[in-house]
Amino acid sequence: MKGSVLIVDDNREILSALEKVVRKEFEKVITLTNPNRIPEALGRNDIDIVMLDMNYRSGNHNGNEGLFWMKEIFSHERNISVVIVTDSADIELAVKAIREGAVDYILKPWDDLKLISTLNAAMQLRSSRLEANSLKQDNILLKRRRSTGAERRLSLVPHQR
Repeated sequence: MKGSVLIVDDNREILSALEKVVRKEFEKVITLTNPNRIPEALGRNDIDIVMLDMNYRSGNHNGNEGLFWMKEIFSHERNISVVIVTDSADIELAVKAIREGAVDYILKPWDDLKLISTLNAAMQLRSSRLEANSLKQDNILLKRRRSTGAERRLSLVPHQR
């Protein structure tokens, strides 16, 4: 499938395993162990999906780091699809992430077929969002052209006294 996926996880083994599965289905896969490099990766690449681990510091398992980085991702590109990857079965955290814009979540350890299915759905959502935004922009341009055209027609009509 065409599309690009950025995978961010501080565990190199997890990152490598995810990359192997994702690379089978997606054209471009970028991996990062350090979330501080997310803005740079987004700036240099056209990313469709970000798979984002929720915890990066040892002993910190509340998901706040992942939520912070998700907000950073959306500040760069609102229409990107973020899929949360977590080893925590904390449903509250998953719900909070989805409320804040994530499209889905994957629990570690994951099922490869579910993972690919989730990413395909995230890609479809990304495509739909981009298409909707393009149609909105086209609609705005058409409205502007119509109003400009109407103004021109009015200015061409001789004023009657």
